[in-house]
Amino acid sequence: MKTTLPARPNLDHLRRQAKALLSALESREKEAVVTILKHLPAAKGMTEAKVMETRFLLADAQSAIARQNGFAGWPHLARHVDQLRSLEGTWSFCRLEIDGIVMPTGVSEASRILIDGDRFRTESPEATYERHFQHQCRG
Repeated sequence: MKTTLPARPNLDHLRRQAKALLSALESREKEAVVTILKHLPAAKGMTEAKVMETRFLLADAQSAIARQNGFAGWPHLARHVDQLRSLEGTWSFCRLEIDGIVMPTGVSEASRILIDGDRFRTESPEATYERHFQHQCRG
């Protein structure tokens, strides 16, 4: 599964999404029913009618939100977001090695990595490189 998390994922926002999903289920909204059928393992094999008559818990909605975003479950999603948040900031190099070649001290001192949410940018005198972190779904 591919992640669909925003660039700066926030657990409070994801919790609100789960609560909104649960509320939409209670209101029998078609999109919420489809989300549960598609992303909640406990709903596998259920009909739309059965999903609408089942009283799901917040944990079920959280699980569906996590799986919708490419994670095996809510704890995996929460850990991923916490890890991203703990890495945020500007990082400098003590030593820099590229393709097995140790860069001169001046290059490593002028280089840095900036991390913001799931985005990172490396800056050095030679180049700037921007990408985002991707998680790997395990089970």
